[in-house]
Amino acid sequence: MFHPNRRFAVTPVQDPEELARRLTQQTWTACTGFEHAGYVFLNDSTSPDGAQEYAVFRKEPETSGKFIQIEGVTFSWMGAAEAVQCIRDIARGACDNVMRMEHDLTLETPANHGQCRHCA
Repeated sequence: MFHPNRRFAVTPVQDPEELARRLTQQTWTACTGFEHAGYVFLNDSTSPDGAQEYAVFRKEPETSGKFIQIEGVTFSWMGAAEAVQCIRDIARGACDNVMRMEHDLTLETPANHGQCRHCA
């Protein structure tokens, strides 16, 4: 992850097709994150007009409060079908041992996030 010190506003998304649509067809602020099937997709882009890179994490239940980065995915380079398959693979645990880097993260609900320098 390029930006572990960002505060992220994380929105749950239940449907993998909806998450794929959001990740491939929109540009999000640098503090945006999504949660799906126990995984967190955090915008790790280097600039608002750059490729939409997402760091993918899962929470380690045995490690209090720690998140394990399992993958980094550039969704803006994918079509919807490829992104859906990628999301489904992640949700079934296929990427759990790809990277395995532990991070302390600040994750908030959109309501609690308020405004930060990345929201603009």
